Amino acid sequence: MRPTRTIKTIFVRSIAVIFINFVVVGEMLAAENPAAAQLQAAYADLLENPADPSRSVRYAAVAVRLGAVNDAIASLERLLLADPSLDNIRLELGLLYQKLGNEALAETYLDTALENPAMPAPVRERGAATLDQAIDGSRPYSLVARLYTGLRYDSNVNLGPSGADITLGGIPLVLDPSAMSKADGSFVATGQATYTHDLGYQDASRFVVDAVVGTKRHFEQKRYDTLYVSANAGPWLGFEGALGATEIRPYVTGTIFGLDDKDYLNQIGGGLSVRHLLAPELQLVVTGEAVYQDYNHSDFRPLASEQTGGQYSFSAELAYALTQNQTFGVSAGVALRDARVHWEDRTVVFGGASYAIRYLDPVAATNLVWTSSFSAGLQAIEYDAGNPRLIATEARSDFLFEVGFTQTVPINDSVDVVLEVGYQNNDSNIALFDYDNLSTSLGLAVRF
Repeated sequence: MRPTRTIKTIFVRSIAVIFINFVVVGEMLAAENPAAAQLQAAYADLLENPADPSRSVRYAAVAVRLGAVNDAIASLERLLLADPSLDNIRLELGLLYQKLGNEALAETYLDTALENPAMPAPVRERGAATLDQAIDGSRPYSLVARLYTGLRYDSNVNLGPSGADITLGGIPLVLDPSAMSKADGSFVATGQATYTHDLGYQDASRFVVDAVVGTKRHFEQKRYDTLYVSANAGPWLGFEGALGATEIRPYVTGTIFGLDDKDYLNQIGGGLSVRHLLAPELQLVVTGEAVYQDYNHSDFRPLASEQTGGQYSFSAELAYALTQNQTFGVSAGVALRDARVHWEDRTVVFGGASYAIRYLDPVAATNLVWTSSFSAGLQAIEYDAGNPRLIATEARSDFLFEVGFTQTVPINDSVDVVLEVGYQNNDSNIALFDYDNLSTSLGLAVRF
């Protein structure tokens, strides 16, 4: 039976309380983070002998771990201004500028610092390696990639009802076991890549191509195996206006999605994103998109092609930097679906929130930065008409709630252990579509 609106209101308010508590805990963790004290101590140590390369290396390393690169640059620039002969400081500045992505300044500082023959060999090797990266980075293009592989468990792979006894249109029914929820494990793998080409307009305008490929292979429920490829391409065009910095991006997008080793969905379309910096710590992104979705039927899903049609969506996202190591985001939007049959037409209203915190390795095993993130989302899905194959007089209405947690633990500068836990609950006025699913995955992510 569908819960009352009062229950849903209490449920949504409970989620809001969870978010508030999560943010408060994050503030406490940040306040207790010893890295800030370490940065001050490392700077005081550096001031005792600014010409000592080991001290400047330690200071820069603490700054990077804390995420206080800009603060470190300002401090080191003052030291270099007071004594231009400090090539060890000049080298660390080059390394920090490279971290910020300012390859031209990084190359200038590093090239000058490495001319000093007295530079210790380990420091020189590190600087030379970064100089090579800076030279590469000064090229107008870049390619960043990430590969993830892991194992996943779902308590309800097929998103089916948990019980066999349901009521449909006032008629009690007993479901076939094949339609009920099924738990299974799977192997998952995803690859992501972003290609960026600087357009040379001196305003950060660039052409960006994002691509992702992924697969999910189940141990038993092979019919739910998936394989997909998705990509979008378009320029980010920046300009300064009366209201501040703004970027716009017209783009094209396409997706090929396979299910049960068969072609299930082909999607193509485009959209327009506008990114505006409301304040140094607050960003707004608004996106409108239109795509055509072509579904292909199969023996497993003989009616899938009835969903073929256009989808038109509009969304807005706000991202706020609570501190240098904490971010909070909210999003909302609406999507309209047109299909070949009117009972598959639908309107989706959605919203969500997220919170992430970065902090120094709490077990002091690597001195790298860990990341914890929490997200929650709601979707209200209203179909235009009743499905004559089920209940012709009653249109389907769903309320989908999703929550997730991700913990990222770096092993080194390019490899992370990633733990994800998620929960979905779909409440529908048609009992056949009621379901919940608890999922968890553990894997390794490698950055290139």
